[in-house]
Amino acid sequence: MVDQESPQNKRSLVLFFLLSILPGAAHLRLGDVKKGLALLCISVAAVLTALLTGSYLIRSLMGLIYFAAGVPAALQVCQIIAGRQTIDWNARWYIVLMLLMTGFSALPLLWQSELFSNRAKIAWSIAVPLLAVAFFGMLGKYNRELEAYLRRLFSG
Repeated sequence: MVDQESPQNKRSLVLFFLLSILPGAAHLRLGDVKKGLALLCISVAAVLTALLTGSYLIRSLMGLIYFAAGVPAALQVCQIIAGRQTIDWNARWYIVLMLLMTGFSALPLLWQSELFSNRAKIAWSIAVPLLAVAFFGMLGKYNRELEAYLRRLFSG
């Protein structure tokens, strides 16, 4: 358990809080390079996509992806700093959830995991693009309606 009252630990908590704003940065600082880089791939891809598009729909989706990657990453860092990890963030369920929510950008999490066989990694690596095509096909079908709704929602 970390003594949160000492000045050094308070600075450390603030530093990790600030690093948690960019999912993966705090993991890199803690020495979990593989997970940190995987989470950075997800968050940087979401931010860049949101910045480079004019679509409210895509910006909304990227915000959700950033949130889906950022909240669990920040919770994990908090648990590590507090010295009590109650959730296994390297579990299969977490990796599958990230694959389904963030798509391609979660593939590094899958491939760095030892919980999946090579056959399962290949299967997920094929399934994720197929699911993405189906998802974006549906979005394409309803793009005008969704874009108009989001434009009204965000424009006031």
